[in-house]
Amino acid sequence: MSFKQYFNVYNFSCELPGSGKTVNFKPLTTKEIKKLLVYENITEHHQVENVLDQMIQSSVIDEEFDLNELYLQDRFFLLTEIRKKTKGEEIEEEFECPKCKSQNYMIHDLNKLPVKKLDNNVDNRVELMENVFINLWYITRGQEKEAFEKTDNSLSKTEKDADIQLNILTQGIKSVETPEGKEENLSFEDKKYIVDSLTIKNINTISKWYQDNTFGVDFSLEKKCRNCEYKEVSEIPLVNFFTL
Repeated sequence: MSFKQYFNVYNFSCELPGSGKTVNFKPLTTKEIKKLLVYENITEHHQVENVLDQMIQSSVIDEEFDLNELYLQDRFFLLTEIRKKTKGEEIEEEFECPKCKSQNYMIHDLNKLPVKKLDNNVDNRVELMENVFINLWYITRGQEKEAFEKTDNSLSKTEKDADIQLNILTQGIKSVETPEGKEENLSFEDKKYIVDSLTIKNINTISKWYQDNTFGVDFSLEKKCRNCEYKEVSEIPLVNFFTL
């Protein structure tokens, strides 16, 4: 009997807070992590996301799993579950307090990160101006990738980053309501026309809807200095999430 049958045999499952689907996965092996370390210093957002896609695809064992159908919030939740079974349920962190310059060591328990389920009955009708509404919904990984593809690469980095964010907001529009009626099945170009025609106030209204109605795992960690009252909240860095 070969000893190999006893290795890499652990399978786990989790229920996604958005779709409610159960995903079966295995921990990433050292060989798979090693392949991804070459991307550790990348800074382009879409490249980081592609690396995370590779991690998920290497871990999930469901044959009918479609990464592009994942809500972005479900994707982050799944990444957290994979990390917990791959590297452990704790993140160790050292930081220098910017206030008193003392060195601090902290351990964050990933099991304690708050998780909120999607409310399918949430009011997704947002008024932009008198008698004009849009209906919003949550964005999938496939839609996010399309938003990157629609970005004008000839723009400067600052302009490109802004265009990406607007394209992502564009993908969340499901329909538009005017005094003439409701229009659904909008093309990307139709939705982008709407976004490009809005004021900053309108864009902020859309962004606030997503903030107020978010779901999934809260990716923020609180740092506290042991010697003074300084504290700060920061996002978990996804680039090296599996090596922290």
